[in-house]
Amino acid sequence: MGHKSASYEQMTAEPVMIKALSEFLNIPLECIAHNKAIYFENTHVNVDFYSEAFGILGEVYAHVGQIKSAQWDKILRDVVKMLYIEEKLGKKYRKMIVVNNEALYNQLNGNSWKANVLDVFHIELHKINIDSGLEDSILKAQERQYR
Repeated sequence: MGHKSASYEQMTAEPVMIKALSEFLNIPLECIAHNKAIYFENTHVNVDFYSEAFGILGEVYAHVGQIKSAQWDKILRDVVKMLYIEEKLGKKYRKMIVVNNEALYNQLNGNSWKANVLDVFHIELHKINIDSGLEDSILKAQERQYR
């Protein structure tokens, strides 16, 4: 969490979404605060949530509507980051991306080459419903960000 482009509203939604996913999967998932990371050798990597016991890595996207090119780039960087962690730690993980709305979920499940990357690298996509008030605040934050 704590992406440079993320608003307070988006960062507030992320732990709510992680908690809902944890309950849905019936697996305890640990949130990693922006000042914590997975460490190995002489480097570290941040992910939004993980479970070492259940072998899960994941990223959360609190966003309303479809994403633009730069946001796709962020998702693809996060896919590479999860693959990098797998390779460096020598362990297979369930890699997940979590979104909060149907439009984004459908876009990430689409037929573009970018969407197909998620399938090729076995990235699970989960849609978590959030409170409409929280989603409205995310939309307002997006409007502020795109001015």
